[in-house]
Amino acid sequence: MAMAKSIFLFSIFLLLLSPLNYNKKNQKTYSLKLSLKKEKFKSFSSKDRAHLYQSFVLGNKYGLSPEKKDKLKVMGLYHLMTPSGLHYSCLLFLLIFLKRKYNNRYLSYLEILIGVAIHTFLPGFYAFKRVALLRSLKVSNDIFLDRKFSRLEILLCFLCFDILFGTFRFSNVSFLMSILFIGIFYLRGSSKFFIVFNLFIGQIIMAYIFGNEVSILNLILSPFYTMIFSFLYPLLCFNIFFLDIINYSEYILLFLEKLLEASYFLSKVTPYFQVTLPFVISAILINRKNFLFFFALSFLTFTN
Repeated sequence: MAMAKSIFLFSIFLLLLSPLNYNKKNQKTYSLKLSLKKEKFKSFSSKDRAHLYQSFVLGNKYGLSPEKKDKLKVMGLYHLMTPSGLHYSCLLFLLIFLKRKYNNRYLSYLEILIGVAIHTFLPGFYAFKRVALLRSLKVSNDIFLDRKFSRLEILLCFLCFDILFGTFRFSNVSFLMSILFIGIFYLRGSSKFFIVFNLFIGQIIMAYIFGNEVSILNLILSPFYTMIFSFLYPLLCFNIFFLDIINYSEYILLFLEKLLEASYFLSKVTPYFQVTLPFVISAILINRKNFLFFFALSFLTFTN
């Protein structure tokens, strides 16, 4: 599985480097923009925090201040503003937990139905729809087929279906960036130890593709902040139904803002470095067995 993940990441990396994609990296995608109602906006003490909530929960970045966008980008957390696999998994956390506890086939049927409905009927939210489709294929494979397909085979079926009939036609670059992170997590195997490093790998690849300098501190903090957000997201999402009655999300966002401000300040005084090709290659090849090899290449990267 480690070899499959490395081959997959190399393939996506090379496709992102393709000259066909250079003029499309700023390509706009068109999707449904959900917004908070006025009465829910008024439940926040400031419009800036209301827009931050709208961005986190609904993926609508309209009204989010340029300063906050820049800070999120510097910290490597701007992906949280786009509904994706992280959001989908958080929303289905209770259903997945009940499935594992009771092993009920009807819960699996319900999960497949939800995933297919989202992929078929939800306008826009392309990254969200991709994960819904992939999850539906995996669950269907687990409960319907006698001959079980491997994770890699399921991923390849998903890629073929989405390229032919799904979201690929709207933006090939957006598709590749989304698939990059989907592949990182989906092909990680049974090891949960490297979940933070999987996020780290994605950041390294994207920094190289877009020529961004990277803060050493941000590389360490960003995956942990993403995991913190994954635990808080269901609470933020659930609160949308009664924001005008009880708005506990404001306190959660206040905590996240303070955390972001402190981390942003620290990141400005820590060294930045330009991601090089050897560093990207070593990040792609990382696993338990070659962990020391990865750090050896990293050392060479920093000293050159």
